[in-house]
Amino acid sequence: MKKYIYGHISPETAYVVEGYPWGFRLRTKIRYWVETSEARGGGQRFCSQTVNPKTGQWCAPKKSIYQTIMVMTLDEEGHVHYVCTHRYSTSEELEEFKDRHLEHLNDYQKKGLEKELVMKKTFERIYAPV
Repeated sequence: MKKYIYGHISPETAYVVEGYPWGFRLRTKIRYWVETSEARGGGQRFCSQTVNPKTGQWCAPKKSIYQTIMVMTLDEEGHVHYVCTHRYSTSEELEEFKDRHLEHLNDYQKKGLEKELVMKKTFERIYAPV
């Protein structure tokens, strides 16, 4: 069963996990967030960043590729993942995503989701089998 986590949109508001493995024996902490870029070709991407336990400094963040809308999840073991919409999502998948997450989405996500739904439904009408 997935638990959805919202509102972690920057390193400062990130979801932090203590006791993350570093190498074979050391433990550290890791933080996760969803970064948003409103630039053309942007979107949202999943980011993670660990603390080097030897220096106490944050390492460079690791970032996924951009997707349209993204939401973080926790699995049964407490591991952080994400679910997202993308340009290959069907109208049904987008509607299901909207039904599940709409009340928790920020303005950027709501606007992007509506835009995706309108575009998808328009293209489905244009390219519907005759």
